[in-house]
Amino acid sequence: MRHVLALKEKPNYSLHFQIDEPFTSCPPPSYSFVGAARAPLRLLGGEMSSAVTVPILCPYTMEAIGSCRVDSRCTPASTSGIASPASWQPLRSALNPRTRFSFTITVDSVKGMTSDDYAIVHTQVRLSTLLGPNIATENTFASKPVDLDETSVSHLNLRRSVATVVTPEIISYLREGYAIIEFFAKAKPEYLDRLERWDRNREASPPRSSPGTPLRSSEVKPSMRRCETDFIGPELHDILANVEIKELASNGGYVSAEVYDDIFQLHQGLQRRLSITLTHSSGAALAWKRIYHASSSDVRVVEKGHTTSASKPDHEMKLGNQEVDDLSDGTSILRASGVWDTAVHACRQLDRRTPADQHLLVKLTWLLEVDTLDEPAIFHMDLPIKILSRDAKRSSILTFWSPRKVYRSATSIFSLILTPPLARSAQDLWRLDTAKKHVRGEEALGGWKPRSLSLLKDLTRLKRSAKGLADVQATKAVLDLVGEVPLGNEMGPEDREALLRRCLDLWKLEMDQRFSFDFKKESAEEEAVAKNFRKLLPELEPKLVPTVKSEVKVDNVVKSGPLKLLRDSQANEWEKLDFVLRRPYLYIHENPNEREIQIINLTKAHTNVSPDVERLLHKRWAFTIFTPTNSYILQAGSEKELREWFSVISASCED
Repeated sequence: MRHVLALKEKPNYSLHFQIDEPFTSCPPPSYSFVGAARAPLRLLGGEMSSAVTVPILCPYTMEAIGSCRVDSRCTPASTSGIASPASWQPLRSALNPRTRFSFTITVDSVKGMTSDDYAIVHTQVRLSTLLGPNIATENTFASKPVDLDETSVSHLNLRRSVATVVTPEIISYLREGYAIIEFFAKAKPEYLDRLERWDRNREASPPRSSPGTPLRSSEVKPSMRRCETDFIGPELHDILANVEIKELASNGGYVSAEVYDDIFQLHQGLQRRLSITLTHSSGAALAWKRIYHASSSDVRVVEKGHTTSASKPDHEMKLGNQEVDDLSDGTSILRASGVWDTAVHACRQLDRRTPADQHLLVKLTWLLEVDTLDEPAIFHMDLPIKILSRDAKRSSILTFWSPRKVYRSATSIFSLILTPPLARSAQDLWRLDTAKKHVRGEEALGGWKPRSLSLLKDLTRLKRSAKGLADVQATKAVLDLVGEVPLGNEMGPEDREALLRRCLDLWKLEMDQRFSFDFKKESAEEEAVAKNFRKLLPELEPKLVPTVKSEVKVDNVVKSGPLKLLRDSQANEWEKLDFVLRRPYLYIHENPNEREIQIINLTKAHTNVSPDVERLLHKRWAFTIFTPTNSYILQAGSEKELREWFSVISASCED
């Protein structure tokens, strides 16, 4: 449903979805699937006719709502009985591949389904449940509907003849498969209300996986909600990377190299230092520690749109002087710098002047260490470089009249996506539960809530019960046929021993399958030990897996201008900055002629103008931007600017 709502405004995708109402069907289906019966095909695979009475099991309550008789007749009539009944061996298929086989299946004598729950009932059988899933074409055989308000359900019957050419797949399916007879009905409100009560009762008191010791009457099971900090969900953080290359000056200091036309202008034969500044506004949700590895590699030459490789090896850079600044408004800044020796690449293009029609690309890689991550986040950024002569200088007059700005650094935006790891144990499965997450439109469901893991246990029990009941009916049919066939010679000692051994193997197999282990429930002592163990070994706690995606910068500017940003709410400290809106990001600059220092992702954000906030802060024309990771209070210069900024930002949030 969340995907439907996300794609509602995209016509190219929305045509594939029904997006009118996420939780309703228009028009609603006429019939609902209310039950199914399983009839064994083993006797039919032995070319023997049989008639069995099987229960109709409700797929929701896992209980029998009635029964029906399934009659399978071979055409022509089957041969006389079992080949050697005295041997008590499993029935062997008498069908041969590439021969024609036909039979008739009849469903009648339906009982148990009344007009109290259903208005109209009909049954149907799919061809794939009779011959197996490997058939060329699927077909469905349906009976005529029966109105239970006018007649009895016993008048419901289905008769169909099937003819096919036998294949090895069909023989295998007839030996082990089951014919599934499905029942569909127009359910009445009383039946639907009973299903809702069933769901609530099963969820309130789920079935025990083992008998165990019942709770005492005075013992009350606490109904406490889990701590929200224990839940793990996907996270998205936006990181602004600012890379600066500094060169050694004549006074012994380092001066930032110019970035003209988004290309670093470097000089020959000078020592260089490289600085990386990372900024995010996610606060404590992304507590990074340091950049513990950085390297440069993959030097390429770009000439007239064509790229050729000049050097591939990876060379590590030693980063020192790392510091992290956590500001009161949730902004965190990580700074790191180190020496960058381009001579280690042994690349001629980095040692000589770059022709006017060329520039170089150097791949910069750094690994970010975060406490909550299972592994370091890997960032890649291409640095465009042009090597100039040692004493080359740009004309100040040409720079003044040039429409292109000259910067001192290069920036790039990265999306850091943190996803939960795969569950390592059954205890971690609940962490990925999204049942409590709100979906717009779910109010139409009223008080109904989806089932949890107890639904899977009920489904397993239903499959096992249906298979067991069908096998019982098949055994009854076999025993009836055995009684009609004259017995041959009695079993010898070897046959008796083989039969006894087979019975013991089946008994052991059944006993092994009766036990189910519940890994979810722990005693108080086990929980205490596990808690202490996690304190001793905190690295065993599940951590998030990072995925880094580089975002493309959009050149189209929707709006730009100065605004004031609240930096410290306690001290009521405001800072006047320059804002540029390039969807979906709002870029923040200290000066229009400098690089951005911060970004605000407007995806899944919303804006609000509150007079209460204005009175509290004693600021007019203030508005708030709420994002999934932070909130920002901005102040415009006038009422007109407030309306303009609020309009364009709100439109960007809806995209």
